[in-house]
Amino acid sequence: MQLCEAIGVDEGIITCVGAGGKTSLVKSLGVEWQKRKLPFLLTTTTKMFLDEVVDFVPVICDQYSRGIGYTNKYLREYGCAGLFKNLQKAKVGGIPPEWVDEIYDSGLVQRIIVEGDGANRKIIKAPKDYEPVIPSKCSTVIGVLALKSIGQSFDSSIVHRLEIVADLLNKKIGEPIKAEDLAALAVDERGIFKNYQGRKILLLAAGTNEDLEIADEVIKDIKIKGSGISSFVVTSGYGKAMKPVKVVS
Repeated sequence: MQLCEAIGVDEGIITCVGAGGKTSLVKSLGVEWQKRKLPFLLTTTTKMFLDEVVDFVPVICDQYSRGIGYTNKYLREYGCAGLFKNLQKAKVGGIPPEWVDEIYDSGLVQRIIVEGDGANRKIIKAPKDYEPVIPSKCSTVIGVLALKSIGQSFDSSIVHRLEIVADLLNKKIGEPIKAEDLAALAVDERGIFKNYQGRKILLLAAGTNEDLEIADEVIKDIKIKGSGISSFVVTSGYGKAMKPVKVVS
């Protein structure tokens, strides 16, 4: 089974949120679509590191019409493109969510994948007041949680927005991260799906077989709490090699 089959999404505006696997998700979906010759656009409404997007023929332009012109050219030539507004300190800046909606409505491309919040390469996060930034015509939000965080010490080495996450989880520095903490990040109204009421998929990213064993515990806890999540996808692998190993409805 391919990743796009596991998440049940093959077109539309797809926004990725959370931490600990978003870039792997984006890259792996991109590889699958490229192999199937399905054109797609990658962008963000926040910021991404330039080295995360260089493989997707990035266009960096702060003018919509000019940026779309280059995007259309690259989609035709390469089957994919990235669109970003600026470049500062090795990070590309996001485009307004309204641009994403307009591009999709124009029919230029049927698949747009958006990174809707940043995690500064940490594996645990909760959104700030202005996050996540999700286009209004987004069809699916995929929330990402890293199973490898379970058992690690709760501190700034792995947690982005430490104070916000500590408040949400009622957690102190140095305490171990538990399965119930990941479940809380998925179901709390301040968690990774904040302010989104549409179709939600939770991706649990695993690095080892031990991680995979914990996935069922996280999913069970989420189902008990209730979440509105339509399906759970457990994956293994990183970078362009992320693959689904289990799907739970």
